[in-house]
Amino acid sequence: MKARKTAFVVDAWKPSLNKLGIFATIHRLNPCFVAFREAQQELQRRFKHAQFEWLPFGIDIDTFHGGRDSRPIFAFWMGRRYEPLHEALLEYCRSRNLRYVFREPSVFPSPEELGDIASQTKYFVVTPPDLDDPVKTGGFSPLVMRYMEGLAAGARLLGTLPKSGEYEEFLPVEAICQVAPDGSDLARRLAEDADDAEGWAAVTRGQDLVRRHHSCAVRAEQIYDRIVRNEPIRLGRVDDGA
Repeated sequence: MKARKTAFVVDAWKPSLNKLGIFATIHRLNPCFVAFREAQQELQRRFKHAQFEWLPFGIDIDTFHGGRDSRPIFAFWMGRRYEPLHEALLEYCRSRNLRYVFREPSVFPSPEELGDIASQTKYFVVTPPDLDDPVKTGGFSPLVMRYMEGLAAGARLLGTLPKSGEYEEFLPVEAICQVAPDGSDLARRLAEDADDAEGWAAVTRGQDLVRRHHSCAVRAEQIYDRIVRNEPIRLGRVDDGA
């Protein structure tokens, strides 16, 4: 009996799709899970005899736990940054004596340290990867883990949405305070956000959605059921009433 082979592709950026498609076809991956919907659709269009299925990232909800009531950190930018918005945040927080935390070059905190910082943060900054690296991504603008990690930690998102539309399928748009990528409207948007009760309530809803439907444990169960029981993957969406 032949073994069934499968794989989960994390960084399916547009420039790498040809190699990914050829590999999945030759090895008869059944299926090949792809974290980015734009990539899955493009791969399936190009390689019609292969099997590609979209499966978004899951996150570690034990690390990003959000168990704190006090949030002394005004903003936290956990990973790669888009410099214009970063500079705008630096100036905004410096002029108001607010604490802004971001990772310095060559400094690599542990996941536990990052989760602890996120749990103390009011605004968790997020931008799609194509904003700061359009060459690497080939223009793909997917939903990445940062959006889910920030909400799982109970922080309000601050930044810009990915262009793929994946965020809107899974999480409440009201849970993110959207600003211009260059930060030109940052002060105005944050002033407006202070009185946005609907937005702050959406953070709690987003946190619940992430923790119930988008954990690593949930993704593992979905992969198991798909491969072993051949059950289709059902993703918890924001309009399911879940």
